[in-house]
Amino acid sequence: MPEKKLLLIDDDTELCEELAEVFTGEGYSTQYTPDPVEGVNIIKNGSFHAVILDYKMKQLTGIDVLNMLKEAGQKPKVLMISGRPFIENLVKEHGLTDMVIGVLSKPVDIGVLLAKIKSIE
Repeated sequence: MPEKKLLLIDDDTELCEELAEVFTGEGYSTQYTPDPVEGVNIIKNGSFHAVILDYKMKQLTGIDVLNMLKEAGQKPKVLMISGRPFIENLVKEHGLTDMVIGVLSKPVDIGVLLAKIKSIE
């Protein structure tokens, strides 16, 4: 069985560290970055089971990151996390529904997030 790799892109490093610990404990290889541009470059140079992407970051929004990935011909499976209720509408408006497989609200329920990750084929 191939290793399942996750990438977390969120400027909340404390949350990334907590999630990485949980996912590592579940057998996932986990990498994270607080820098959305670096996250795009990591995705371009690697293969990931899924990407967990925050909507609101200091440099760019999650929608900006998704648009950069789309322009680069990358279509990872992305779970977005946000404290804002309108993210699903933005995803649709920008034609990004083929990448975004779910939107979870903050604060993130780790059990729900883990179940979503495990359900990805």
